[in-house]
Amino acid sequence: SAAATAAAGVAPPVSARVGEPPRSRDDRGTTIAAAAAVSVTPAAAEASVRAEFASFANGTGGAPAESGFRLKAAGALAEDGRAGAPFAANSRNLVDALPKHWSGPSGPGPATESHLDEKARRHDLFLRFLAEAAGVWTVVAPAEREAVLEHGELVAALLCVRALHNEAAEASEADDAEAEDGALAVLREAAAAAGVALQAHDAAVRDRPAAEVCYSRATGG
Repeated sequence: SAAATAAAGVAPPVSARVGEPPRSRDDRGTTIAAAAAVSVTPAAAEASVRAEFASFANGTGGAPAESGFRLKAAGALAEDGRAGAPFAANSRNLVDALPKHWSGPSGPGPATESHLDEKARRHDLFLRFLAEAAGVWTVVAPAEREAVLEHGELVAALLCVRALHNEAAEASEADDAEAEDGALAVLREAAAAAGVALQAHDAAVRDRPAAEVCYSRATGG
């Protein structure tokens, strides 16, 4: 009996509800942890990463270790796959963000470089957030870490292509060698073809010049 157990100096087993079979304290703790894990969803995990990064970027997130603790509590660091890939999803959203103000009807202009520069800056900040949020980067799955790094490389590549585009355009305006005119034509055709391919499955950019779309969707998704 419980009285005999207590008299023997042993605490009686703990039941969560009246009428339930007795459970040990360890079993109850395991049950609570399991229930919390069940509530993890990719959408919730992604939202927690987005909120923590926004706080970090604004300087309102508190100590980095606290951010890492909150991400873990929200399930963003779940190792069973139920959280999806919340860090890669946020990384992709950063590099695929559409500009607040599009360029003119003629297509990419100075605003294109500014937008790409801002994406590169934000993605670098996101990497710093992952590194400084204690324990986060080291426990993110290798495939997800690779995807995050790849997103940054894609933005850097677009910046390089855009720089070549500008150089070829300047050479063409200066009436330099015909080879320069050919290079400009190739770059324009390539950017336009990539933009058309993106527009085929992205309704948000179908009314924009194709070349501009190419420079707006870094991952091509």
